[in-house]
Amino acid sequence: MIRLPATLQAWGSTAFETILCQEVAALGIDELPLQQGLTQGSHALDDRLHIIHLSSRVTAQGLVIRIGIYFTSVVAGCNCADDPTPIDTLDEYCVAELRIDTGSALTTIALAPD
Repeated sequence: MIRLPATLQAWGSTAFETILCQEVAALGIDELPLQQGLTQGSHALDDRLHIIHLSSRVTAQGLVIRIGIYFTSVVAGCNCADDPTPIDTLDEYCVAELRIDTGSALTTIALAPD
């Protein structure tokens, strides 16, 4: 269960974007849809997350926020001595949509629909 209470509390303030990005980045790989957002690698990493606020709006159900997520991935090989797969990280980007219930701060996060 994901909750973003600080983001909800900051809604409408000048600190909203900063708090949103910090709170989302703290979720990490287990809560963010990074693996589903891969375009180059086979395994998402969360060691260099960078979150940007793209848009937000209020609906009857709560806040709907679109964010851009910059992260890295790797192409996993067998780690054998003769494995030709490089261990370099790849830059990735995806857009996610957060839906925050204004009563409870319960949040769902999924890749944004096109």
